[in-house]
Amino acid sequence: MRVYTFIYIVSLILFSTIVSGQKVDPVAFFQEEGAIELQLWGHLKNIDQQKQFGIKRPGYARMVWPDGTEYKGAIEYTGRGKVRFELCDPPPLMLYFKNKNVGELSKLGKLKMVWSCQSGDYYNKVILREYLVYKMYNVLTPYSFRVRLLNVVFNDSSRDGNVVRRKGFLLEDVDDLAARHQSREYQDTVVRPMETNRQLYALMVMFQYMIGNTDWAIINYQNIKLIVADTAQRIQPVTIPYDFDNSGLVNANYAVPPETMPIDNVTERFNKGMALTLDEIQMATAVFKNKKDELMGLVESTDGLSASDRRYMNNYLYGFFEEMKDFERFSKVFLKDSKAVQSPKP
Repeated sequence: MRVYTFIYIVSLILFSTIVSGQKVDPVAFFQEEGAIELQLWGHLKNIDQQKQFGIKRPGYARMVWPDGTEYKGAIEYTGRGKVRFELCDPPPLMLYFKNKNVGELSKLGKLKMVWSCQSGDYYNKVILREYLVYKMYNVLTPYSFRVRLLNVVFNDSSRDGNVVRRKGFLLEDVDDLAARHQSREYQDTVVRPMETNRQLYALMVMFQYMIGNTDWAIINYQNIKLIVADTAQRIQPVTIPYDFDNSGLVNANYAVPPETMPIDNVTERFNKGMALTLDEIQMATAVFKNKKDELMGLVESTDGLSASDRRYMNNYLYGFFEEMKDFERFSKVFLKDSKAVQSPKP
């Protein structure tokens, strides 16, 4: 408890020196490119214990932009996640920047921070792959979570001098995403797939198939957020996917298919979505064809990936677009309950 108190007092002292500074705009924050160095000070001991789940801890944050601009502020944080809460050391974090709307970082609200599951170059590359998946969905539709790449430096007071350095990214808050579309998050009732916006549902399902992800479900809000327009006369929620580390395109070493799926490996593609109409499939297919070069270009333009990473991701995406060339066969995957389709081996 003494450590917590010390951090809190230090945070307040530091925080009091910057309350008059310019505030970070969350919209611009996620529109801009370039990795931010996020320096954090806090206490990580036992944060992965179930009894500590959701309990906020006091800390301090400094963000350094690529051009050297700095923003600082007191924060709170807690461990979060499901599978990664158990597997990762430390687990993903929820960062709370609000501080009663005072301070340079306060407008960021609360943001999920995903960072490398363990130390080492391999896990940093896994994070880059997952970050790229979010960027790919941004290419396809604005109804998607924006992300900001991070180089995280966590100064852990649990052990004197211990510094955790990881790759990571911040995920746009769902309320900010909804506000961009004059909408609100919808979680009022159980929603069936056929009750959602069908055009965007078709796009989402085809995207999940492209990346080899079956770790999602609408009916229980599994790795899916729903939003509805503020003025909607008819409730047709838009489906917005997130959490892609269990996909074949990311291919994390801890990723396994859900037990209910008839596949043995996450790299096998399988469509778990409901049946689509031929018109819906054609519209979604057209979007992917038009965006193919941009999707593939993201793999080539992202710094930090090794040649083998680029080769694997390009081959995996190439397999999807090759399938699409035989539209009659490709459409059958989405017209009715599909059989597992093995991706070409990278």
